[in-house]
Amino acid sequence: MEIRADAYVTRVLTSAKGDRATGVEYYDKAKQRQEQLADVVVLSAFSASNPRILFNSKTDKHPEGLANSSGLVGRYVTAHITFSAFGLFEENTENHMGTSGPLACRRTAT
Repeated sequence: MEIRADAYVTRVLTSAKGDRATGVEYYDKAKQRQEQLADVVVLSAFSASNPRILFNSKTDKHPEGLANSSGLVGRYVTAHITFSAFGLFEENTENHMGTSGPLACRRTAT
């Protein structure tokens, strides 16, 4: 694996048959179009960007966009806003125990 900072993926490349992802097209920091071939392609560009990439990956084999034969790409998408808080403590807080969910709960007076 290689991480390329300032790379903006625009579409997934597929084989001539359209049955296999073969890489991605992206624009680098200098805004030059690049292609990166790959044995495995994983989209992990957030819930709004993954549909954009799949729609941009239209071909004659995938006229509605890649993986969109059902017409559901981009529908029923939801994103969750979350927050994080960090702190340093002198004592061991056993932060590997339990979940962080209760930390986000708002307590009201009874």
